[in-house]
Amino acid sequence: MVNNYLGVFHNEAKSLLFKLTVGNSNVGIGAIKLLQDEKSVNLLSKIKGSSVATEDLEELIDIVSEIGSTEGLKKRAEQIREEKKHREFLYKVGERVEEAIREALAGFEVNKVRIGSYDLEVCNGDRKYQIEVKSFMNGSHYPLLFAPSQAKAVMKNSPNYSVCMIERPNDETSEISINYIREHLRFAKDLSAEFESGYNDYLKFQEITHNYGKKSKLVFDVLGQVRVEVDKDALSQRSRSFEELIIDIKNQLVIGSEKLELAS
Repeated sequence: MVNNYLGVFHNEAKSLLFKLTVGNSNVGIGAIKLLQDEKSVNLLSKIKGSSVATEDLEELIDIVSEIGSTEGLKKRAEQIREEKKHREFLYKVGERVEEAIREALAGFEVNKVRIGSYDLEVCNGDRKYQIEVKSFMNGSHYPLLFAPSQAKAVMKNSPNYSVCMIERPNDETSEISINYIREHLRFAKDLSAEFESGYNDYLKFQEITHNYGKKSKLVFDVLGQVRVEVDKDALSQRSRSFEELIIDIKNQLVIGSEKLELAS
């Protein structure tokens, strides 16, 4: 009996569902085909779960379509992401680095510096030792970026200034211990040769921008802040261990004591 009364409806059920939903909406055939593609569905899920407004995504797509390439945008976005991760990691690890150095240098004053060409300053009376700390992604070969003030400080080759580098763990959300700092922190100094090319380029940039509207006809389109790029691997090859950093600090800050030897 059911088939007698509902047979026709049963046969037309799928067609009716299409007309009442998709057929009654702005969804076209192209959109329906998207749902048949796994990669497209995964992308749509990402968009739905993202905090990025759809208007911003539409604008980005329009921009990329106009310029015909994503390379410039991707490179800049990767740089911004790496800088953001570096800042976030330093915020987490800063206290641990400070603690590790303070623990190894009992009797010395260790201060975190918020603004300037270095992150930490170790003091013994009037004598000071300054440390700039950089982090990098696990296994990364990306160059390290330095503010011009930091590059300028490095170029002086001061015996009381060093650059410390620390590799972020695979799981960047994991807690950083003092032991992790001792095992993974590396330091290097006398690095003017590694910084020279980038810093000289920065000085040329400054000269041109200060002459803007007077002599120079060169126009810069710069996204973000100006940074000096330095080969991370070149710095790593020159780097030494945390224990040797402590020895170097003592050698520079302790007066009237025998110099401790660094490993060759």
